[in-house]
Amino acid sequence: CVIGAGYVGLVTAAGLAERGREVRVVEVDPERRAAVAAGRSPIHEPGLDGLLGVVVGSGRLRAVETMSEGVAGAGVVIVAVGTPPTPEGAADLSQVLQAVDEAVHHAAPGAVVAIKSTVPPGTTRALTRDSRRDDITFVMFPEFLREGSALEDLRNPSRVVVGGEDGAAVQRVAALLGGPDTPRLLCDSVSAELIKYGSN
Repeated sequence: CVIGAGYVGLVTAAGLAERGREVRVVEVDPERRAAVAAGRSPIHEPGLDGLLGVVVGSGRLRAVETMSEGVAGAGVVIVAVGTPPTPEGAADLSQVLQAVDEAVHHAAPGAVVAIKSTVPPGTTRALTRDSRRDDITFVMFPEFLREGSALEDLRNPSRVVVGGEDGAAVQRVAALLGGPDTPRLLCDSVSAELIKYGSN
């Protein structure tokens, strides 16, 4: 399950579906959701429109409205919602907090919640602590997509970074992208959050 059909979420969802995964995208905006459901990209990114047509047509990618439908049975839940800056310059985490709160409510035992949104260091650990569920795990799964070459970056990533305090969950998410020769940096969640900020 990918929460958010924005730039990062939609490219990630389409790329995972292309690799044979069954993916559901949760999107609350009706126009954006309708476009994805019809196999059309609501954003401009070279190659994305054609890929969506293929993976939606095959049934491997579906756009859904409710968190319960999106998260049901998902082994990995990827949170890819916006974190726009506040007037003071801090990251507005309200969309992340709302998405995680809903996802945790519906997630199956054993699910991994992977935070792909750019969040301040320490956020993933705080989400873990505040979730009040010990049967799901959280990891930080930063994105390194460049506009204009996002699909190529997803298909052939320069590196895959996953951070978390549960080694098995980190390994599980790290296996989603890249190939046998892709560099993988597996670390704790705070380090992964710092790597993303440093990369930006």
